[in-house]
Amino acid sequence: MSQPCGVRRSCATGAVFPYRRSILTPGWGWQKGRMPGRGEVDWGLFVGALRDVGFDGTISVEHEDDDFEGSGELVERGFLVARETLALLLT
Repeated sequence: MSQPCGVRRSCATGAVFPYRRSILTPGWGWQKGRMPGRGEVDWGLFVGALRDVGFDGTISVEHEDDDFEGSGELVERGFLVARETLALLLT
C-alpha cells in the first residue's frame, strides 16, 4: 500500500527531494545512484562526521551508478573512482 508523496531532505547535502514510499519502492525515484566523487555528497564532511562520533567500522560502497554499468570493466572503473575519492579521507 503506497503512502502519499512527500519530501525528504538529504542528510549529506541538505537538498530536498520528492519521494513516494511503498513496500516495494521505499523512496526510489528521487535519488540518482552515483559513485563517491560523482554526486552531491561532500565526502570530507561525511567522513568527518563519522570520525566526530567515534565511528571506526567498515564503510561499504554499493555500486549503483548507471554510468559504470554494462561491463565488468565499467564496474571496476566505477569502484576505482570511489576508491580514489575516499582513499585520502580514510587514511
